[in-house]
Amino acid sequence: QIERSIPAFKALFEEYQKQLENSWILFDDVVDMLHSLEGYRLGIISNGKSIQQRAKLSCTNIEKYFEIILISEETGFAKPSVDIFYEAVKQSGEKIDSVIYVGDNIKTDILPCEKIGMKCVLVESAGHIQ
Repeated sequence: QIERSIPAFKALFEEYQKQLENSWILFDDVVDMLHSLEGYRLGIISNGKSIQQRAKLSCTNIEKYFEIILISEETGFAKPSVDIFYEAVKQSGEKIDSVIYVGDNIKTDILPCEKIGMKCVLVESAGHIQ
């Protein structure tokens, strides 16, 4: 009886995946902001599973803006570990005090940056800079 249910479970999961991917939308000002930063070297640090995080970047058509993409599953370090921030700086080839990190979470973004001497900006989820 379980074997007969497997196709139904697969169909349900595929529908869930489709709905999940359709929910990946950007804040209204993200693309304009990324355009305004052309000429700057941009990177992104993201916690999570590589396949899902890369799919988000691809589905929202913003991966092209980022020279460096660090995902916790790939690096073995997750925010708030300072190691993933050090890795971003290493890959950029820049000095740590010349890198600016923009994040929306004090615990996972801002505190680790401050700990290692990286400049950081806190953005509220509504898009307001603090």
